[in-house]
Amino acid sequence: MGAATPDSVAGNLQWVRIEVLNGSGEPGMAARTRSYLEAQGWQVVAIGDADRSDYTETLVVNYGVPDAITQRVSQDLQLQPDISSLRGLNPTQPVDLRIVVGRDLITKIR
Repeated sequence: MGAATPDSVAGNLQWVRIEVLNGSGEPGMAARTRSYLEAQGWQVVAIGDADRSDYTETLVVNYGVPDAITQRVSQDLQLQPDISSLRGLNPTQPVDLRIVVGRDLITKIR
């Protein structure tokens, strides 16, 4: 049996708990990103502001889900997964993925 790929990670994505934090400096980007992801079948459990508002690129922080899930959400957001994802250091987070929205998503998500 082969490894999971982003395209093979289909079906119910509702078990993946996502937090979206706005780091773009553009008001409302966390809410817009939440709506965009929910329309794609993802479950966004929280939104808020990031630690700063000058992220140029969106980051996907993985707190323990399979890499194929991280690749799938990166694909759905039109990100480059090899650049945009990193492993979270605290596996006890109440979320599976944290997305820190950067300025690169402003024109992609309306």
